[in-house]
Amino acid sequence: MKSVTKNNFLRNTGKGGPETPAFLRNDYRDPNTPGLPRIEASEIYEDRSMNSINENDATPIPEVASSSPQSTPLPVLPSRNGGGGVLGDDNMMTLREQESVPYPFSAIDKLNKDNFDLKLKVHFLEEKLNKLGPDVNRIALQENIELKVSGKTMERELYRCKKSLARAQTKAESCQRELEEFQEMWKRKQGDDPRRKN
Repeated sequence: MKSVTKNNFLRNTGKGGPETPAFLRNDYRDPNTPGLPRIEASEIYEDRSMNSINENDATPIPEVASSSPQSTPLPVLPSRNGGGGVLGDDNMMTLREQESVPYPFSAIDKLNKDNFDLKLKVHFLEEKLNKLGPDVNRIALQENIELKVSGKTMERELYRCKKSLARAQTKAESCQRELEEFQEMWKRKQGDDPRRKN
């Protein structure tokens, strides 16, 4: 809305008469011939040779702003064959060469690609599961629940078995100690018996 108001203000406060068409203005340059000086209609049919052209008549070179893309040099990147080719385009690299240039965040990019691939895979699997219908979903969920329940019961049974094995092991060790004690007592008793000495 601000630009409309501004344009109306500028139009109303401008010069009173009609504007001169662009091609009749002195500063007009033809877009088909940029950078060439304007030629007066009287000069069109004059015979001018190359020797009579002054330095003032030469085509001016446009000044390039220091912040323009043309003034910013491109970094020279290594190419496959070391040369720039016929046109000398040293700054041009193929896509494969650009991918092989070491980049500090290449590990992050790889992880991002892997993450995207996994998200895409999940999306397509969910889509496929939804296409199969509610019966297949119900059956798959039922199987999943049954597998989880059987897994938990097996874990619990394994825990019980380990616990009973540990108890049996401690009981076997205590029985072993008792047996050794009885053997020692038997040997002492046999050594104390007077009938055995003869």
